[in-house]
Amino acid sequence: MRYKKIIALPILLQAMGAPAMAGVIPSFTPNVSGSAPSTLDYTFDQNGLNGSFTKTGSGWTLSVSGTDPSAFYTPGLTNISNVYTVNGSSYSLIANYNASGVFQNGSLNINGTVSGTPAGAAAQTTSEELLKASLTGFGYNAAQATIGFTTQFQASWADQKPFTGGSGGDVVYLFNQGGVSTGFGNLSGLISEFSSGVFSATSFTNVESLAAVPLPLPAVLFGTGLTALMGFGRQRRNNPKSI
Repeated sequence: MRYKKIIALPILLQAMGAPAMAGVIPSFTPNVSGSAPSTLDYTFDQNGLNGSFTKTGSGWTLSVSGTDPSAFYTPGLTNISNVYTVNGSSYSLIANYNASGVFQNGSLNINGTVSGTPAGAAAQTTSEELLKASLTGFGYNAAQATIGFTTQFQASWADQKPFTGGSGGDVVYLFNQGGVSTGFGNLSGLISEFSSGVFSATSFTNVESLAAVPLPLPAVLFGTGLTALMGFGRQRRNNPKSI
């Protein structure tokens, strides 16, 4: 993994305290020690993504894709438990907005073959998608040049109880470490357009995605925070304002 960061419960607590934010609170704390990420989720990590924001009909479409090597992380209490390589990985995120930049809908697809099977989970079948989800809410953090979406899972390998505990969705983040550290990253131009409401065709390169799959309960506090976060997303998904 090229960039290291910590993703933990404080993100969700921060979200609970900021109900005006749409969808998600994309907030990271860089892990300067250089170790693997600390995470409460099962997480797909994809580097080397490129994207564009283009006019489509009366609205706009954000397209992000890539085929660089990726990884699947399983959660531990303070750090990851296991890292699985995703071979032949393919990533596609499509998000649609109206003429005013209000999020409408979208999709996330992650394909490939995981190098192993986490304990308690079903092995992949031939040509099975790793993660398929609808995008249900949108938000951004201008201070860290990060973008995020809430998701609703569709039938795929990751949509199984050992990973989700029965939950139907989580979040996916787009970012690059330079933006997280300085606020001036590869997504800054696009975020400025959402902030100003003045849109034009734009493109970006070399961003990273973290697509989370919920940790199965018994992580009660995590589940509580996620419930609040998803509630805010449903209520305010059409208000893409920065925190």
